[in-house]
Amino acid sequence: MIVRFPGFRGPILGALALVLAGAALLPAASRAQGTWTTYLNGRNLRSIALDADGIWTAGTGGATRFPLGASGTPEALLRETGGLPSNALTAVHVGANGVVYFGTQDQGVARWDRVKNQWKSLDVTFGLPENYVTVIRDDGPDLIVGTRKGMAIFSGEDVLASCTSIQDSCLPDLNVQDALYGVRTRKGAGPYFFATPRGVAGYNGNSWKTLISSALGSASVTALAQRASDSTLFAASGVQVFALRDSGWALAATLPSEVRSLASVGDSLFIGRDGGVSVLFGSTVTPLVDTRQGQELRLRVNSLEVRGSLLWAGTPNGLWQWDGTSWLDVFKTFDLDQPAFNGYAQVRVDPAGTHSVWFVPISQQQLVAYAPAAAEGQRWQSLIAPSGDPVNFGFHALLLDPSGDKYAGHCCVGSARERGGLERFRLNDPTEADLTRVTWTHYLNPPHNALAVERDPRGHVWVGAGDPADSLYEFNPAGPAWGGISTQTPGVQLASNVNYALGFKGGDGWVGAFGGASGSGLSHWRVSGADTVWTIYNRQGVDGDAHHIVGDQVRAIAFTGDTVWVGTTSGLSLVSASRDEVIQNYTAADGSIPSNTVSSIAVGPNGDVWLGIADVSGGGLVRVRSGEFLNYSSRNSLLVDDEVQTLAVDPYKTPYELWVGTSSGISRLKVDLGGGVKPPTQAATLRFYPHPFRPSAGQKLHLGGPFQTPALVKIYDGRGRTVREFAEVSAGQAFWDGRDGDGKIVGAGVYRVRVEADGAITRMVLAVIR
Repeated sequence: MIVRFPGFRGPILGALALVLAGAALLPAASRAQGTWTTYLNGRNLRSIALDADGIWTAGTGGATRFPLGASGTPEALLRETGGLPSNALTAVHVGANGVVYFGTQDQGVARWDRVKNQWKSLDVTFGLPENYVTVIRDDGPDLIVGTRKGMAIFSGEDVLASCTSIQDSCLPDLNVQDALYGVRTRKGAGPYFFATPRGVAGYNGNSWKTLISSALGSASVTALAQRASDSTLFAASGVQVFALRDSGWALAATLPSEVRSLASVGDSLFIGRDGGVSVLFGSTVTPLVDTRQGQELRLRVNSLEVRGSLLWAGTPNGLWQWDGTSWLDVFKTFDLDQPAFNGYAQVRVDPAGTHSVWFVPISQQQLVAYAPAAAEGQRWQSLIAPSGDPVNFGFHALLLDPSGDKYAGHCCVGSARERGGLERFRLNDPTEADLTRVTWTHYLNPPHNALAVERDPRGHVWVGAGDPADSLYEFNPAGPAWGGISTQTPGVQLASNVNYALGFKGGDGWVGAFGGASGSGLSHWRVSGADTVWTIYNRQGVDGDAHHIVGDQVRAIAFTGDTVWVGTTSGLSLVSASRDEVIQNYTAADGSIPSNTVSSIAVGPNGDVWLGIADVSGGGLVRVRSGEFLNYSSRNSLLVDDEVQTLAVDPYKTPYELWVGTSSGISRLKVDLGGGVKPPTQAATLRFYPHPFRPSAGQKLHLGGPFQTPALVKIYDGRGRTVREFAEVSAGQAFWDGRDGDGKIVGAGVYRVRVEADGAITRMVLAVIR
């Protein structure tokens, strides 16, 4: 199928994907709930690119530009700085005119003219096959964009060519892993080459050719490069590099590990791989070995750039520079102030000292702390248990005591669950300028492991061991003495497998279980005279049962007055502590929360209740105020990620601050105590039906979604001309019969649609068929 666009200079092979996709602009109104700050580690690099006097890095921590040479200041770009649509970057490319292009995982391409400070975007609404970009290249006026579902060549905002279907016989696989532009061969085969998991494809502006031979096979091709001296094309596949010459593909080199990237300078081909960089000169392959260290880089090299005598390597551990004899860590050279990780399982605000903020990374390798009192560039510090510590396996839980004592729980190595333990440590620097100077005390047994750590009003520390038989231990710091409660003790009704949730209010204890059919759910104990009264809450009862909570796997417990807030993987439950009965259950089905995995709960000093929802596609942050549930996500706020794992309130700031740990980074919200503005409808929930739309068959188009106010809808043809405009479109209303302003049924094709509803603007694509 051939589709023609304005500015057409060749056929478009394959139709644009007939999909609905929204790319919402961030509405200013959604920021009124407070001021957002994002903290990300930018070392996990996917791509690097050189401009006139600097080098750009792009990865899961946004973009950073480092100046070339010893002087200058790095320039960081994040979503909150404006223009950049996402912090999860997959590609960066500097065009021939100095314009910088950023590829994202979910928002297409962002184009930044640094001189004019102007941003533009290219996404599915402009003909991009999908918004997950894998590679960007340009050749003068043309921009080549590869995605996991095909490629497109743009001139401005016009599509010159695209491939979005295997049936079009253009690409052997739609997942474009690399691309070359401006390629010149002895046969003049064409200006573009594309690497895919099933081989290489060439495109000369009019026709496609799949370049697969018995030598190359159908192996996955991860990188392409061309040698300027003789126009030889190189393709990396697994641990091998092949060269395309007049006689076809031939093996050029075999490497000790998988090849990720290629870069050619003169007669030399630099090869980035898992474990370092090698150089191919003639038929000889030589690894780049640091003469000081006597070893290779030992990192996965995802991207390479060369200028003069210097080579740069983008890796999961930052940007490295090779000067001919040794490797230099560029990030360390500039001493960037960044957290050590991007994914976090727990966050706590220290009630002692200067109120530093402590984090447990999802990787559990070390503790990360943010010290506001530390000097600029030193506020983020990492703490690792002593190397001789027998319980130095992985941090899982953290407790910061008002006395200044801190407790970190360890767990576990494989099946050796008994090898976990508890760390007790205290800072040696009372100013908190240096959080790494600590005094450690180690407790091995009990507990066997420590998955949840909490303090009761007496100052005793309780440890959830995550074991069906020995669930809960009690530690008296004044003793020190250990006690405990076991599921095997007569009369005890204790939830087993205490992995996350413990809470204490007055003399009562609340214990949440996570996993295991025996004793799962929520346990409440109350001391009454000489007796201890137990109550078990779980989902075994029927709706309306006083002890029926929505789920048995409990992730979080928090208190407001008499109400106990219980977050589970199946929704949210509210329990009356005094009446010992369930007040209400909430789930995504009733529309109160966006998804059911309530991972964390925090309570603000003004009574706000914050819910963290751990769902990458439908989670985020929920603010409960005066009985109203307000949802904030990465779509309508500056929340860094929708998979929220942990929350903590800092009540020592005015207004108070909310720390949000997600699977991709940290967001800090300086809360607007005035209540803010209800976030607008999420663009992802808007949809057209039927789709594709066939007006010639008498169909009428509907707009679906949970928007509240009537929508303004404008429909444009491929040339950008307005076809129809509708001012008052309600949810579910049939509003268009497929006719233009003159009453004629429009032709088949792809139409762009602009929807303005609830203060948010969404652009979508609509397919009309005959």
